[in-house]
Amino acid sequence: MTTGSSSQTAAPHWIGPRYKVTVTASSEELAYKIAADKRLAQRFFLTDLEVNAGEVVKYLRSSALTLTVVRRLDHGCAGALLVTAVDSHSRQGFLSILAFDGFRGRLFFEAVILGIDAAFELLDLQRLRFDVVEFNLPQFSSVERWPGVDVEGVRLDWVFLNGRYWNAHMYSISRAGWQLRGAERAAALRRKGGAT
Repeated sequence: MTTGSSSQTAAPHWIGPRYKVTVTASSEELAYKIAADKRLAQRFFLTDLEVNAGEVVKYLRSSALTLTVVRRLDHGCAGALLVTAVDSHSRQGFLSILAFDGFRGRLFFEAVILGIDAAFELLDLQRLRFDVVEFNLPQFSSVERWPGVDVEGVRLDWVFLNGRYWNAHMYSISRAGWQLRGAERAAALRRKGGAT
């Protein structure tokens, strides 16, 4: 972890060349940004209904870890990474990835690597699980080549959204797999980013 300040109150953060991932101090501001991106909020909550900021705040507060992704160039909020449904006995959690319009795509992968690094470091997890619903596959086309990722299967007709059913592709990352294949890449990102 790279910290940019010696202050005792500074939130932990992880830095790459393009993005900085920080433990979220306030859920409200981030929740309003998510709710304002209606398409993102609906896809995140898997609903055709409008999602209000209150629902997002409640969900963010229930997560074990909420990370805000900021673009280093202009400090613009690019998205968020959440770890929810943490099982303390088996030490597993569920990773959710939210990228705002204009930040989706290949470059956001850097932020995901930093977030995975943060989740394993802060929550002492054995495994992180995540799903990619079919409509998001173009943005995650290389997910099976990500460091330490295991393909777990496909949930058929898992989500009903926009008048049709969508499959959900299931993936996971084990701590051991991350340490073997992903830690070097995350360390390289941190070295390139340096301290702010």
